[in-house]
Amino acid sequence: MSFFRPVIVRFIALAAACSVPLCSVTLAAQEVVQPMPSAAAQQLNEALRRLAQNPESLPALISAGRASIELDDPDAAEGFFVRARGVDPSDHRVMSGLALVALKQGDPGLALDFFDLADAAGASVPEHAADRGLAYDLVGENVQARQFYDIALSRNPDSSETVRRLALSYAISGDQDASEATLLPLLQRRDLAAYRTRAFALAILGREDEAVAIAETMLPARLARRMGPYLRYMTRLTPAQQAMAANLGRFPDAAEIGIEDPRLARTEPPATPSRTADSRLVPTGEPLAPSSSQSAELAVADPAPVSGEELPALLAAEERADLADAFADFDLADTAPVNAAGAVDITTIEPAREAPPPPVHPSRHWVQVATGQNVSAFRFDWRRIVRNAGGLLDDQEPYRARWNSTNRLVTGPFENADEAQDLVTALRREGVRTFRWTSSEGEEVLALD
Repeated sequence: MSFFRPVIVRFIALAAACSVPLCSVTLAAQEVVQPMPSAAAQQLNEALRRLAQNPESLPALISAGRASIELDDPDAAEGFFVRARGVDPSDHRVMSGLALVALKQGDPGLALDFFDLADAAGASVPEHAADRGLAYDLVGENVQARQFYDIALSRNPDSSETVRRLALSYAISGDQDASEATLLPLLQRRDLAAYRTRAFALAILGREDEAVAIAETMLPARLARRMGPYLRYMTRLTPAQQAMAANLGRFPDAAEIGIEDPRLARTEPPATPSRTADSRLVPTGEPLAPSSSQSAELAVADPAPVSGEELPALLAAEERADLADAFADFDLADTAPVNAAGAVDITTIEPAREAPPPPVHPSRHWVQVATGQNVSAFRFDWRRIVRNAGGLLDDQEPYRARWNSTNRLVTGPFENADEAQDLVTALRREGVRTFRWTSSEGEEVLALD
């Protein structure tokens, strides 16, 4: 009312001056409706409030991690779940959370390892069956994937996303009839995402022309035109690459098309669901222009094809110019210098440049083997981990780095992320659970005393 008080006073004065009855003046105040934060955002805020009071609260850490996954922030979720693992390394909710984080980050093999650990700790198989099925599809194990999709649908038969994943899994296995029968109820409801799924399923089955026709019929012309080249390339991908492209919108680099990623190989027999069931196909990522080596092949599908590490988003983004092509004919070497008499050709002068000093703590790649608040106990932890690593860590040195209210125990550094991931994979075979971690520039990583 404080906002309207001066207005009311002015109206009273005006009414008195004009001899107008005050009752003839109507003031209508319009209600301002503030949008409410999403349920996940509210959950995260509540969890953070509880963590401010008790940073080691396991329920609050798990709640914050799950909310971060819902908010599509897997890096934040990883931080919460790793902290929770430090509080209770045997909690199945923590293992399931780390599995979901790995899946979001594109590491389905690691996700399956964590799902196995969650099972061993007492998790309910149906709870994350749909995501576990997707992880199996992403490593090319489609039969196991469909077993988990069936479990998920027995619990929630109305999950359109699970139905779409199941239809794609059948297509990747070459079962066209099962794929179409699975997808039919969604198509009858005019589910737009189901039509995108059908386009990818047909492309995987080698029916590219029909796939492109569906895209052209059901999607805006610009989006359909951009999807065309990718649909025509689906048959060249491995089953794991097909699942990654159709489910997550991530297309492999040109050099990796049709090549199995050795990091996706499962070193243990695939887990099958042993309990009875009480037991998004919108590609993401910014489109990139094609490299010169890809342009000729992709041109068969579209007059202006694009290529890149990820499929273009189906809601999304304007084409970006390829600078390499734009400047392909621009070569200073072909231009003879024209100098006026007495002029100095500045192109022959090499200016002195002072190289900036390298950062004291550059960004580097590491393998994280443990976390804890008590740094003095890290030396004991390191010796124990080395003993269980089958010789893989014998030549490595331990380091430590701060991480919020706790500390990381890491080893490295490694030349690149792939080299660090190779060690993670090898350690996983020895039963040692580790993570790849990249320190930020300026982030202090110190040798363990």
